[in-house]
Amino acid sequence: MRPIFVTPDTSPSDWKAQSEAAASKAAPCLQGCNSSEISLLLVLLCFLEGSRITKELLWRGSTRQKRWSQLGEMIEMGAFETGLHHDLGAILSDYSGLSQSFRKLEALHVIRAVPSNGMTILDQQIVARVTDGLPRAIKTFWMHQALLIASHGFPRKYLEPK
Repeated sequence: MRPIFVTPDTSPSDWKAQSEAAASKAAPCLQGCNSSEISLLLVLLCFLEGSRITKELLWRGSTRQKRWSQLGEMIEMGAFETGLHHDLGAILSDYSGLSQSFRKLEALHVIRAVPSNGMTILDQQIVARVTDGLPRAIKTFWMHQALLIASHGFPRKYLEPK
């Protein structure tokens, strides 16, 4: 039986190369960066609602958080245990590196940060070019990764201090 979502064990072997290529084609200014992290961050932002994402949400989505276990106990769980690809987790869980990647994307005018709320605004033409430039299997991989990060990033009531 084939899994519904793509997991790190079943992810397309060339997801990284094809994702980087799609990002570079959609935003040619990335070609001079020589940074896989920046390209992959751009692709991830394209699969999230770019105008409603903060780097804090991405960071929280990749780090260990308190969750309820299947037995009703409070446990700490990382997004890796739910299927986040290790390479993405490594990019997102390093807050200073993530901040630096956001600053580079802003300097290249690929994203725009809204200082008042920390949200990120992404050009919808870039989003369309990135997502249209990926094969279906890799789009499925990215949709799953985005879902994992977003769902893991939100605090759980009663588990975490306000």
